[in-house]
Amino acid sequence: MLQGSEKFVAKVDVLEFENKRLIEALKIEKQKKNRGKRLNLLGEEDNGPQLFSLSRVRAAWEFAAEKEAEKEQHRKNIEKKKREQQKKKVQKEIKKKAQADAHAVLKTLREEEKQKKKEAAIRKKAKKDAEKARRLAARPPQKNPLNSV
Repeated sequence: MLQGSEKFVAKVDVLEFENKRLIEALKIEKQKKNRGKRLNLLGEEDNGPQLFSLSRVRAAWEFAAEKEAEKEQHRKNIEKKKREQQKKKVQKEIKKKAQADAHAVLKTLREEEKQKKKEAAIRKKAKKDAEKARRLAARPPQKNPLNSV
């Protein structure tokens, strides 16, 4: 049992090490990509050789930082829209469930009302039948003309 767990621990260690190295490789690759980019100072197009003073290099860095900030803001706006859409979806589901619950309550109320009307009609009919039976019992019996012959 211990050998099996030791093997798993060793595998996990190897995978974690490999994962770290891959992440570092990705970071280095990203830095290399950025290093080779042409500095487009303040959005100006320049075909010839570019000579940079310290102030122009700083301006280029600021411009690149602004572009990156715009990209980040755009990503944040997209995430915000997604969250809002998700929130609307949840609210819509809640509203839909509430409507379904309200509909179910109304349905049960209608069924109860229908049942009460049925019971009232049955009681009314029973009362009417009892009254009819009482009146028939109170009347004297009629002579049947066929029996007297």
